[in-house]
Amino acid sequence: MASTKRHIAEQGKTAPEQVSGDAEPLSQEEINRLFKNHNEELVRYLTSRLKSHEEAVEVAQEAYVRLLRLDDTSTIGFLRAFLFRTATNIAIDRIRRRGLAQSYVDQEAPQQVNEMFGFTPERSVAAKQALNSVLECISTLPPKCRYAFVEYKFKHRSYDDIAQELGLTSSMIRKYVLRALVHCSDKMSEELDAWSL
Repeated sequence: MASTKRHIAEQGKTAPEQVSGDAEPLSQEEINRLFKNHNEELVRYLTSRLKSHEEAVEVAQEAYVRLLRLDDTSTIGFLRAFLFRTATNIAIDRIRRRGLAQSYVDQEAPQQVNEMFGFTPERSVAAKQALNSVLECISTLPPKCRYAFVEYKFKHRSYDDIAQELGLTSSMIRKYVLRALVHCSDKMSEELDAWSL
């Protein structure tokens, strides 16, 4: 212990940013000096690791905050080395968390979504069959009824807009859409039942 303090004290004579052997936190002045002398280099170093300048700045700031929170800096020999080590540890934690998050998005999330909404292979096949049935149902509608239904349901046009285009009343367009819905519902009851299993 005495040799460590002597080593630190000896280093303190040669390097202005080293800390003395006294047990005390870093002063704002020491942090400011570290920032002025090394922040640009630290941010460049972190940017190369994190691949993001903004995140590198955040990590550097967090490292300075951690240095300020230290109660006893007497065991720190070189502040610059300690600052870089602290920042590196923070960066590694972020990279690890990012990797875990990406792994979740790539692997676990799709599986959980499938389980949550029941997207099994069987249901996917049933859904495709239901879609084909809908398209087939729509194709069997009379032309004006089919046009009104497609424009209203899939293109989100208003009854009035469709009516004006076809030279009909809004009430007639509404009847066409209702007729198409009833027609498709009747024709597709089996597919809908399969989907709800």
